[in-house]
Amino acid sequence: MPSALAEKYKAYSMLSNETAPSTEFLKSENIRNHFLDGLEKVARIIDQNSDYDAIIGHKITDEFRARFGSSVTIEERRKLALSAWKTTIATSKQATYALPDVDMLFLGRTRNNLREFSFFLETLSDLNRRISHFNAVDLKLAKREHSQDDLDQLLEHLTPKMVDYLDCRTTIGPELVYQLGQFAVHFIRYLFSLARKDSKHPLLAIVANDHSPNPVAFSLAMKTFNVPRLYIQHAEVSNSFPPLDFEYSILRNSASHRIYEGIGPIDGNVFVISRFPGSFIHPKDITEEGGKQSVVLYTTGRVELDGLHRVFEGLKQNPDVSSIYVKPHPNQAAVEWPSDLPALSGFPTFPHIAVVANSSVVIELLHQGIPVFQNFDFDPVEADYYGFVRNGIAGPAPTEALSGPFWKHFRFDLEWYSQYTDRYAPPESVSEREKSRLLAEVNYLLGRRIRPRAGARKKDVAPKPVNRPKVKLSSIGKSAVNFAAKISSTLVLESVKYVAYESPLKNRKAIQDLRKADAHLAHRAPSAPPDPDKMKWLCASIAEATNASKWLERTLDVGLITHEEAIKAIDQLYLNRDPIVFTLFDRIDDLEDHLPVYLWLSFKRFEITGVALPYPLTGMVRAALEIPNHRFVRSSLEGLVFNACLRENRLDLLDLLFEKGLRVRSETLSTTRRIALLRHLIQSGAASKYEKTRAEFWEAETPFHRLKISDLDNVFGTKHSGSTHEQITLAFETSAPPAIAAEFKAEIKPVYDRLGPSIRFMDVRSRAEERDLFQQLVMEALQHKRALSMIRLSDGEGYAFADSHEYFSLEDQLNRERHWWGLELDQPLRSAITARIRAAVDQADVLGIPSIHRFVRDVHEKSISFKANVQGRGLLQVLHYFSSKEPTALFGDEKMNIPLFRSHEAVRKMLIASERCVLVSSANTSQLPDWMRGLTNMDHVTIPTHFRTSRNAKYHVSDQPLPLVYEAIDEEVRRKTSPGTLVLVAGGIVGKIFIGTAKEAGGVALDLGSVMDEWLEAGIHSLH
Repeated sequence: MPSALAEKYKAYSMLSNETAPSTEFLKSENIRNHFLDGLEKVARIIDQNSDYDAIIGHKITDEFRARFGSSVTIEERRKLALSAWKTTIATSKQATYALPDVDMLFLGRTRNNLREFSFFLETLSDLNRRISHFNAVDLKLAKREHSQDDLDQLLEHLTPKMVDYLDCRTTIGPELVYQLGQFAVHFIRYLFSLARKDSKHPLLAIVANDHSPNPVAFSLAMKTFNVPRLYIQHAEVSNSFPPLDFEYSILRNSASHRIYEGIGPIDGNVFVISRFPGSFIHPKDITEEGGKQSVVLYTTGRVELDGLHRVFEGLKQNPDVSSIYVKPHPNQAAVEWPSDLPALSGFPTFPHIAVVANSSVVIELLHQGIPVFQNFDFDPVEADYYGFVRNGIAGPAPTEALSGPFWKHFRFDLEWYSQYTDRYAPPESVSEREKSRLLAEVNYLLGRRIRPRAGARKKDVAPKPVNRPKVKLSSIGKSAVNFAAKISSTLVLESVKYVAYESPLKNRKAIQDLRKADAHLAHRAPSAPPDPDKMKWLCASIAEATNASKWLERTLDVGLITHEEAIKAIDQLYLNRDPIVFTLFDRIDDLEDHLPVYLWLSFKRFEITGVALPYPLTGMVRAALEIPNHRFVRSSLEGLVFNACLRENRLDLLDLLFEKGLRVRSETLSTTRRIALLRHLIQSGAASKYEKTRAEFWEAETPFHRLKISDLDNVFGTKHSGSTHEQITLAFETSAPPAIAAEFKAEIKPVYDRLGPSIRFMDVRSRAEERDLFQQLVMEALQHKRALSMIRLSDGEGYAFADSHEYFSLEDQLNRERHWWGLELDQPLRSAITARIRAAVDQADVLGIPSIHRFVRDVHEKSISFKANVQGRGLLQVLHYFSSKEPTALFGDEKMNIPLFRSHEAVRKMLIASERCVLVSSANTSQLPDWMRGLTNMDHVTIPTHFRTSRNAKYHVSDQPLPLVYEAIDEEVRRKTSPGTLVLVAGGIVGKIFIGTAKEAGGVALDLGSVMDEWLEAGIHSLH
C-alpha cells in the first residue's frame, strides 16, 4: 500500500461518494482548528508582503480602509475587525453548492491554475483509467439546505477562535480584515456544501494555490470532511508562503522544495516533477554579441504604471535596442499601455531579451533558451520576491542601466547552468521516477472507490443549423436525422443508415451530404409516449453501430434518447440474443457518465455472465437507490439489485433495498421474487427466517401461486413437503388460469400419461429413494462395464426437435444459436447437429424432460399460453417429440442433475467406482474443484464455453464456437472412452452428442449441466 494512504486510510473511510451527516461537524474541534489554520495561512502572505495593498487594494473601498487609519488603536482595530468579519458573513449569499459526483474536484480559475490541472490530468492518462473530474468554479449556487440555527451554531463555535487570533496580533490592516472575511465566507459555504444531502465527496480535492482565501477555504473544508487534498504548485514560491501540509503536493523543482522545507515541516507526500514538455535550451550568452536586440517586458497581474513608463523610456534611449514590446500577464487587469508600446497577445516566437517583473515566468523563459533579466519598478511586489536575481538565476536590469547594454553584465555560462539545473530543472529521470510514485498513489486512491460515479453534467453544445438534403423520410426518419446530426459528422452517416432501416432513404447523394454536415441541431426532448418505430430504429442503430458503446454514449449525451429508451432497447436486443449486448458488456466503462444505463448493464452482465460487478455490491446498491424515480428505470434497477443481493447472499443489502426501494418492497414483492427469496433462504440454511417469510407470503398469495410455494417445499424437502409429481399435476390442472389449464390438458398431460410406466425420477429432488435408484443404476453400470447414458432435455433442447416447427420456429432456433454461440449456423450444419442430438436421445437410458415443477414455476395468474415465449415453445417441442414415440428410456425431471450431482459425496462414489473419468466441460482446468482430484485417472476435455460465459475467467474461451469444432472434440471423447469409463459432460446442447458418443464407446455418460457452474462457483445459477 502506498505510504501516504497506508497512514491515512482510516481517516479516509468517509470517502467514496458518501456524504457526511448534515450538521454533525458543527461541534467538532477539528473545524475550529482548521478555521484557525486558514486564518494563519491567509495572513502569512499578507504579513510577509509590505506592498500587499497594491495587489488587492482595488477590492477595498476608501471607507473601509479609513476605518483602520493610523490613528486607530490596536484594541479598536480588533473590535472593528471582528465586527467587519461578522458583517461580511451575515451579508454574504447563504446559498451553497451541490457538489458533483466526481473522482476529482478542482478549484482554480486563472490560466496558470488551469494549465496545472491539465498537466495533472495528462500525467494521469498513463493510468489508462476513467477519471471523472470537475472544476468547482463552474458550480452554480443552489438554495441552502442548512438552517439559520445551523449557521448561528457554527459561528458561535468559530467566533472564540477568531477573537483569540485577533487578540494575538499586533498589526491589523484593512487588507488582512478583508481577506479573512473572504476566507470565512468561502469556508462556511464549502462546509455546508459538503454537508448537503445531494452533495458527493470527491476522492481527491485539488488546488493550485495554497494561500489565497478561496482555495485555502476549499482545501480546509475538504480536510474537515476527511477528503484528501492535492496541491499543484502553479508558480515559483517564496518564504512568505504558508507551510506545506497537503496529503499530496506536486512541486515544480527542488528550489521550491527547499523553500517549503525552510518555512516549516512538510506534511504529506511531495513529488518534484518538471512541467517542461521539451528539452532545455541553454540561453544564448550575449555578453560578447554585437548588434541590436529586441526586448519584451513581461508583467505580473498588477502593474505599477509609473515604473513601467520609466522602464520603457529607459529602453527607448538604448541605442542597442531595436524594438520593445510588452507581454501582459494572462490575468492582466485592465491597463492603458503607452501608445507606442505594442502589446503581444501570444507568446513571442522571435529572438529577444526578456525583462521580467516579479513573475515565475522567468523559469519558463529560461528553459526555452531566452535570456532573462529582471526589473522590479513596474511591479507592486517587493523587489526580487522570488530571489531569482539574488540566486544568480536571472540577470539584474535596474532602470538606471536600461539605456545601455545591461545584458553584457551577466553571463549564462556553465556556472550559471549548474546553479539553474540544481534549483529549477530536475533531470528527466528524476521527474519520471516521481511521476511513477504519484501514479501509484493516485491509482491506489482510485482503487478505493466503492461505487460508480456519474460525473458532472456535460455542457450543452450550442446548436448550429444544418442543410439537410431533400429526401423523402418517414416521420421517425426525420426526427432521427435531426437528432443524429447533433452527434458528430463522423456519426451522421451511420445514423442515416440506421434511419434507412425504417425509411425509404436510398439517395447516395443524401448520405454523402449528411456525412459532410458537421453541425448540431437544437435539442428537443424525446416524446413521452413510447414510439415503436423509434425503438426499432434504436435497436437497429445499436446493433449495427461501428462502436456501439460510443454511439450510445453520444446519443444519450445529446438527448436523442432517454435512459429508459436505452435500457429497453438493450433488453430487447438481449431477448433477441443479439451478440452486440456482450460487446456493450465489454465496453461498459464508456457509459459510466450515464449512471442508470451503466448500473443496468453492470448488474445485467453480472447476472448473465457471472463477471464481477465493477464496484463492491454495497456501493452499487447505494448508487442504484439514488437513481431518480423514473418508473421503468428505477423498477428495473431495483429488480436487478434484488437478484444480485440473493446471488451474493447479502440479506443485509436486501433489507436496505426493502427500506429504501421505491419499486421493490418486501410487502409488495412479485410472486417470482417471493419464490426466489424463499429458495435462497432454504439454500442458505436460514430455516427460521424461511418459516416466517413463507407464512407471510402464503397469506398474501392466491391459491394458484400458493402452489408455487408448495412445489418449492417439495423440491427442497422442507417440513411442508410431501406432494408427488402426480398430485401437483392434478392441483395445477384445477388451479391454473383457464387457458393454461386447457392447453396443459390438451398438449402436455397426454404425454405424461403415455410415459407413465417409464416415469421413475420425476420426484428425484424430494424423494431419496429415487436418488438412490439412479445412483444404483450408475454404480452397477460402472462395476459391470455396461454402457449407460443420461440426457436432460429442457426448453433449449426444443431446438433439436424442431425440424417441422410444430412449436419451436426457425427464428427460435436462430435465437438460441445467438444465445449459445454468438452466431447463426447455416442450415446444413444445424441439421447435422440436431440429427446427432436426436440419435443420442433415442439411445439414452435415462431422460430428463420438462416436469410439472417447471410449468408451476413458469406460469402466472396472467399467463395465457405456453406458446407466448421461446422457453414455453421449447418445452412444448420437447414433449411433442415423445407424444407418439415409443418410450425406451426411464424418464425424470429435467432438473434431475441438481439433486443427483450437487452432492459431492455421490459423485465421489462414482469417481472411485470408475476405472477412469473423462470430464468434458468448458471450465478452465485450473478452476476444477479440488475434491475431484486424486480419486481416479481423470482426463479433462476442454471445450469452448457458452457465449454468455465467454467473459468469465473461470471458463475456457476459444477462437471458434463449439459447433464449428465439435466433431474434433467428439472424436477425442470417443478415443478416451472405453467400458468402465465415467464420462461427465457439461457441454450445453452439443454436449448431448458427446454423451451419445461416449455411450457408443461403452462408457457411462452423464449430463452434468449447470451443476458444473455450481462446482465452479461461477455465480450464474438460476434464482427461480
